[in-house]
Amino acid sequence: MKKKVDEDADYRRVVAGLQNCEERYNGLLNSIDGGADSRLTAALATLKTEVRHRRSLEAELLTAVEAERQRIGQDLHDACT
Repeated sequence: MKKKVDEDADYRRVVAGLQNCEERYNGLLNSIDGGADSRLTAALATLKTEVRHRRSLEAELLTAVEAERQRIGQDLHDACT
């Protein structure tokens, strides 16, 4: 039986991680005080970490989508033979 991509647990986990990353990013931007150099430096370091984390999650998402695409293609191939 075929499973929709958006019902896949790995896909949902990656999407939830991306949403969490986006919320933390927005919270970080809202917390920056223009007069505090040390806070700005810390915020930028945190932001760089968040960007790396988000890129990792995006790569996982693309991998999960590609695996699902291949699985569906194999299912279609098997059904036609």
